[in-house]
Amino acid sequence: MIQNSTARIALKVLGVIVLLYIMIYAEVFSRSKEQYRNAEEAYTSGDFESASIYYARAVRMYGPGIPYNRKGIDRLIEIAETFESQNDPENALHTYEELAAAIRVIRSFYRPYHEIEMQARKNVQDLEPTVIEIQRQRRAKEEEAWRQAQQKQREQQHPSQQEEHPDPGQEQNQRQEPSHEASP
Repeated sequence: MIQNSTARIALKVLGVIVLLYIMIYAEVFSRSKEQYRNAEEAYTSGDFESASIYYARAVRMYGPGIPYNRKGIDRLIEIAETFESQNDPENALHTYEELAAAIRVIRSFYRPYHEIEMQARKNVQDLEPTVIEIQRQRRAKEEEAWRQAQQKQREQQHPSQQEEHPDPGQEQNQRQEPSHEASP
């Protein structure tokens, strides 16, 4: 009698565990499919930035046998390569970063798509110097535009206001000029 009731309890516990696994798997499958559909809508409308976010979410919803993970990975690679071909290294870098991060957070008994993650990381490393230089040049242009706007604003002020608020650069130059008077 004890063995029979123990076996029944064990089967019930096993049944509950299997049922929970199926429910969790179905939820993950459903969410992955939803994110992939959202990504496809953004992709077909040409909104690659939003599409890459949705594809990365689909990749994160990993479960063995769920097709949307691999489809999302393939689309992210395609988007990154499209950005590279359009000479847009900033968005390509961002897309490769999304891909590597999405794969990195997958938890399983093994590391699926590890080689793809490593290739995405390598692509990030290759693109970083180019993106840093582009951002440096952009900041320099913005600073120059700001300086020109400030100069134009000072030039438009009334002469009496210009004397009250002299150009800081001119003051500094006047202080640095050596005196030509001979000392006694």
